[in-house]
Amino acid sequence: MPATSHRLLQMSLFILVLMAALTIVAEAAAPKRKGVDPSAYLPMKPLSISIYDSNRTKGLMLIEVGLYIEDYDLKTKAVDRLPRLRDAFIRSLSGYASVFMSSSKPPNLKEIGARLQRETNAQLSSTGAQVLFNYALVRASS
Repeated sequence: MPATSHRLLQMSLFILVLMAALTIVAEAAAPKRKGVDPSAYLPMKPLSISIYDSNRTKGLMLIEVGLYIEDYDLKTKAVDRLPRLRDAFIRSLSGYASVFMSSSKPPNLKEIGARLQRETNAQLSSTGAQVLFNYALVRASS
């Protein structure tokens, strides 16, 4: 084997070992999420709520949320009650949007989250489900 081929093989092996070592170090240094179970997440379809001003539609709020439920029995109950949860969410947010929202201002996610959490707790008769936002958008009508 010529010297240049032998040297190229040595360099290739060195680089391969170095990459493997860096991968192991990176995996060890990566923060671990303790206690988070991806199967505990229950996605929901997006909600759309009209924003009114003087009895006219002035905009639309789109919100997508999901529920994080670690308890299997409670998650099963939530799956069974998803239509009721969606209805409760839409009713609560429609009332909020008709009084407190404007299509020219961003939504108050803290207030919206508190409302959705109250509805979730009431519908499931438990505090074991956590409401998580995916997105919230407001679009003004033209």
